[in-house]
Amino acid sequence: GTWLLSDEGSTNGTVVNDAPVEKYSQLDDGARVVLGGSMSLRFSFVTEEEERALARVFDAAMRDGLTGVYNRKALDERLASEVAFAVRHVTPLSVVLIDIDHFKDVNDKHGHLAGDAVIREVAARLARGIRTEDVVGRWGGEEFLVVARDISVDGAAQLAERLRRTVAAHPVNDGGQAIAVSASFGVASLSCCGERKDVRALVRIADDRLYEAKRGGRNRVVAAHGKV
Repeated sequence: GTWLLSDEGSTNGTVVNDAPVEKYSQLDDGARVVLGGSMSLRFSFVTEEEERALARVFDAAMRDGLTGVYNRKALDERLASEVAFAVRHVTPLSVVLIDIDHFKDVNDKHGHLAGDAVIREVAARLARGIRTEDVVGRWGGEEFLVVARDISVDGAAQLAERLRRTVAAHPVNDGGQAIAVSASFGVASLSCCGERKDVRALVRIADDRLYEAKRGGRNRVVAAHGKV
């Protein structure tokens, strides 16, 4: 089939292969498109198999190699878009920051391969425990982050408590050895951020509360300063 591009009176116009679009311009495979004078794209035909392959490559780039959950880059992008949406539409948004307890001891006692097994299993337990609309990813090292859309800090605290129980319910079995595991949780919502409702403020509050959970004895959820 033939693909046509039209410009509906945009302020800065549209250009295809260096020619301004007057009414319609035909898009051929490899056509160069400039939108608004600054955004440059290349139009390309792909088969269904090529499209699936591209989707797999894109998804792989968004996944953590060890655990299969989203990586830090994907989390950063998701957080930015979710915070922008929640602020614009005045809807709730919460995050849960999670840190595996005594992880250095696991590495020291059982070895780094066992440590990797613990990280993989905790990630799997978190992924099974979140809601369909939530996203979980590896924040770094033995830390994970859950982005929970349209949920208050109290609701996110309940979610975190369910996840805490799920993580600690059973030891991780690795090569015949049973490794006890637990995690600490810090919960924050945009409603906790006062006037500054942005990603940095949201994550900082969750991190502060995670530190309180660690300081308070670990294997617990903190969703408000001084309150477990």
